[in-house]
Amino acid sequence: MRLRTIATALGAAAALVLSLPGTAGAADGTFYYTYYDEYGQPLDGTLVHPVSGECFDIPEAVVESASAPRNWTRSTAVVFTEFGCAGNHYSLRPLGGAASDRLKLRSVVFS
Repeated sequence: MRLRTIATALGAAAALVLSLPGTAGAADGTFYYTYYDEYGQPLDGTLVHPVSGECFDIPEAVVESASAPRNWTRSTAVVFTEFGCAGNHYSLRPLGGAASDRLKLRSVVFS
């Protein structure tokens, strides 16, 4: 009888743990940047709720680097001059960290 009670309690605990939502690890908020179209016109790009710890290549930065990053996520954003989070890097603080259009970037990771 006691073994059945323990097994039932363990099963209920396991079901509870499995039913709880896991943390997605998102950097809540939006990361903004400027990129240039084929005519050299500046356009705004965004990453909305990016996953923390994952390197994001800026898709529009193939021909010319993106610039002027603005970090309105709740995580620190580290921007890189090359794709694959390589090259020189610069950190932008959460909730308002920004840089001028002189800062060129091709990828970013959030902590």
